Parts: sequence; structure tokens; C-alpha cells
Amino acid sequence: MKSFCVASLSMMLMAFASAQANTEVGAGPTAAGQSIADALMSASGADAAFVAAGLLKRSSGSLTEVLNYPTDTLAVVKLSGAELKSALERSVALSPSANPAFLDVAGLTITFNPSAPSEARIRSVSVGGSPLDPRGSYRVAMPSNLARGGLGYFLNWDASAIEVNVRAVNLVDILRGRTSENSAPRWTSVTN
Repeated sequence: MKSFCVASLSMMLMAFASAQANTEVGAGPTAAGQSIADALMSASGADAAFVAAGLLKRSSGSLTEVLNYPTDTLAVVKLSGAELKSALERSVALSPSANPAFLDVAGLTITFNPSAPSEARIRSVSVGGSPLDPRGSYRVAMPSNLARGGLGYFLNWDASAIEVNVRAVNLVDILRGRTSENSAPRWTSVTN
């Protein structure tokens, strides 16, 4: 576990440095991040998908050029509604500042208050148009390094939560030929 935490911390620091070099990454949802999340959700058949900002870089090309780790594979993590909400809280913990742990999502619609106290910023979450059930179970697709708890998400889940790890297909295979598409923001900021 100790070597896993050291590796996760190292990856988090590298992603933070990347986010600092690119102020756009991690400051909020991006078209590329949402497009990647859409592709991961579609490829896996999961209820939702996460893509952390620290796993992305600025690029105007194809979605494969946006990935910091293009040979990473796809995983599906089984989370309770409470765990899913806790992950979303971590995602906006530094808001409105850039955060490499910020999650671009698919299958979710989130309302949050960036000025609320930490762990109380998420106001509402819907999954596939239905309200999040804290005791429900959800399948969330994501890059495997995030599924193993990268970028500090080991505090929300660990590798034992991985339900499916598609080792035969990497992210480049899923995203090849796809470009970023503009879609409605999945995160909505409110002030009350």
C-alpha cells in the first residue's frame, strides 16, 4: 500500500505541474475532457465516466493527442452513490482554482457551489437523468490509472473497486479518429 501511495503522490505532483503549466486544464470542464468521458462511457456501457484533468494536456488535435497517458487502458469501477458524490466533492475541492483532480464527466449532471465549505459544495447530482441515490450502486468508466486511485482518488476508492479492467484495449484504440465535440456543460455553478 505504501508504494502505491508514493506512486500516486508522484503521479499527482506530475499532473499538478502539468496543470500549472496550462492554466486551462483543471479549471473546469473542457470539450475534449467531456468528449473523452463520452467515448469511455459508450465503449464500456457504464452508467457514467470520469476523466481527470491531470490526465489531459492542451491540444487542438484529435482526442488521442489530448491524453498524457495514451496507452492507459479502460476500467470500470463500481461505486456507491455516496462514494460517487465524495469523488465529485474532491473534484471541486480547489474551485475556482485549477485542480488536476477535476473530473470531466459523462452520464452525470452536477450542480455545485464553489464558495460553499469543503465537502459541502455538491448541491445535486443526477445519473442518466435520475437523482443520485446515496445507497445505489453505479458503474463508472475511467482510465485505469484513475481507477487505481491516482490523483488522490485512492481516498475515495482503490483497485479493489475495479469491476472490469479492459487490458486488451488502450485509450488510443477507443479514441482513434474522434475529435472534440462541444456538448452542454455537465457542471453548473450556483451561488446559493
